[in-house]
Amino acid sequence: MKYSRYNGTSSCDLKARVTFRDKKQLKEAIEAYRILGEYNLIIKKSDKVGVKVFCLGEGCKFRLWASKMTNEASFQIRTMDAPHVSLRL
Repeated sequence: MKYSRYNGTSSCDLKARVTFRDKKQLKEAIEAYRILGEYNLIIKKSDKVGVKVFCLGEGCKFRLWASKMTNEASFQIRTMDAPHVSLRL
């Protein structure tokens, strides 16, 4: 199966099944998404196999889970739940 690759130029590319060259590129994309969207995001977990992101906005249920792809350095967003419903910063 062919997956979309993050092009590094737009945070709009953040969606489920998008792949990133490595964890560093994934975290840079999450940071750009946070800044451009003015979201109160926090990385709750970041280890060699996965990255878990939550929104700290009141009442917001936004969650993002990305994990390392098998036998590669690439990471892929597996799930991106719920749109942001919190007020921006």
